[in-house]
Formats: sequence, C-alpha cells, structure tokens
Amino acid sequence: MEGAEWKHRRLATNAVFASHNLKRMSSVMKTCTEHWMKNTLGGDDKTKSFNVGKEMVGLTIKIILESAFDYKATTTEAEYLSSELLICSQEFAKVSGGLNPLRKLFGPLFSTEVKRAKLASKNVFNFALKIINGYKQNDKGDSKTCTLLSCIMNNPNYKNDNERASDIVMWMNAGFDNTGFAIAWVLIDLARHPSIVSVLRDELKAIPLKDWHKSISIRNICKESMRLHPVTPGGSLRLVGKDFIFDNMIISKGSIVQLPSYLYTRDEDVFDSPEEFQPNRWNEKNKSQSMTETFIPYTAGRHSCAGQAFANLEIETVSIVSTFKL
Repeated sequence: MEGAEWKHRRLATNAVFASHNLKRMSSVMKTCTEHWMKNTLGGDDKTKSFNVGKEMVGLTIKIILESAFDYKATTTEAEYLSSELLICSQEFAKVSGGLNPLRKLFGPLFSTEVKRAKLASKNVFNFALKIINGYKQNDKGDSKTCTLLSCIMNNPNYKNDNERASDIVMWMNAGFDNTGFAIAWVLIDLARHPSIVSVLRDELKAIPLKDWHKSISIRNICKESMRLHPVTPGGSLRLVGKDFIFDNMIISKGSIVQLPSYLYTRDEDVFDSPEEFQPNRWNEKNKSQSMTETFIPYTAGRHSCAGQAFANLEIETVSIVSTFKL
C-alpha cells in the first residue's frame, strides 16, 4: 500500500474513471440491470420474493467484469465468483489484524474451512488469469477503449501476469460486496418509503433519459441510505504520522486510529433525527458543512477508495433503473 510501485499502479488507473469512460460504463450498468430485471422479475408471479443482497452482489460482479475487465460473465460465473470471493473475505476477517495467527500458520493442516478458503483463493486467482488470457487472445492492446483491464495490461510497472492477476483480484474484491450491499440497502429503503419513490419517479419522468444521472433526488437517496447503512460500519484504520492533540488528549505518532462510520454517521450533533431516512437533508439549503465533512463512505486522503466514482455511478444507475421500471 506504499512506495513507488503502489503509486504508479494507482496513477495508471486514474484514466479509467474519466467522465467519458464512466459514460460508457453507465451504459453497461443499465444493460446489465435491465437484463437482471427481465430474468429475475419478469415472470408471471410478481409476488415472488428474492434475496436482494445476494442478487445485487451477483449483479455487481457482472457489471464489474463487463465494464471494467471487458469480460461478459454468465449468471453462473457471477454466482461462482461472488461465492469464492465471499469465502476468501470471511477467512481473511478471521486472521486479519494478527488476532488469530495460529489459524494462518497451522489452519491448512487441520481445518477443512481453511483448506476451502485456500482453494477459493486459488480459484479467484485463476479466474483473474483467465481474464488476462482472454485479453491477449482478443488482441485488445490496440483498442481505443480505456478499461481497468487495459490500464493494468499496459502498465510497465508490473513484473509479470501474476502481479497483474493479483491486482485484478484486489479490484474485484474491493468492489463486489460493498457496492452490491449498498445498492441493496438503497432498494430496501425505497421499498420502505413509497412516497419517496413517487417523488423520484416524477422527477425522472420530467427529464430526458440521457440526463437521469443528474437527478438530485437519487443522489440524495443514495447518500442517505449509505449514511444509515455504511457498507464498512467498522470504518477504516489509519496510522498516525505525528503526535496529534485532540480535546486535551494526545494521540501519539505510530498509533492506529479507527474511524467507525456506523457511529459518526449517526452523530446527533451533526445530523438531526439521525435514525430517520430523510434524503432531503442533503439538499443544498439543508445540509451543513459538518454533514459534508462527516459523510466519507470511501474514507479520505490519498488512500481513499480509488474506484469511488465507479461505485457511486453504479449505485445510482442500478437504483434509478430498478426504481423507475419496477
């Protein structure tokens, strides 16, 4: 996460999130969402229930693979990949932070659960290599379309394809469940507040389809849902670079500071009625500077989420298409 190689790899992907590339990816997002709605909700039984979290995670995987890695996955592939990534994430959570070092050292010898996680890790890595091989076979090197995959493949800072595959896995893992569950919560919050859905639909009807991304209502709805249901409720960790004095308390250099988003997004000193779903609080005339400074779902600074523009676009696009067409 530090050093020249990390810096060059991050800088090399910045072009992917330029406005014209995001516009192309938005089109992919709309198509994938409409396809999901047709296959999942297009049957005769309109009362059939489904697991919205699972469905949105699967949809997110398909969107990431097609728009960022130029790989059109089948529903079976998306379900397989999301399942393997979830197994890897669960195992990582059990050994991260040094809380269970013996599990990492000796787990593969005795635990079937750890063995399964090792296999899942290998399967995900091999899937990334499959994406790389597909890029080479299709001779995409001269393509004018800038994708995350093309940036990775054309970046000279990688020593080999194994390093490229590792970063592809990193990108997939960073965005598949976080974004998927963020979308799921938006849809759940909208289902709970039909009056807000009506306002959103009226706004969308009044503006051209090409300008839907400019909808103030959907932006406020997504922000409010992400405030109430942060996808990383435990927040992020930061290493303090110098002694810091805060309210007569010294936080010494070298300390680890955790920012629990579930708590600060419900701060009563910042948000009125913090437990209530109120998208209008984000209107320009209502929001305060402290609200803006407190709402950092992708953290802040140079280690903030590199793909946050993509994630925001996907959350808003899928929510708009789903809400307007249901």
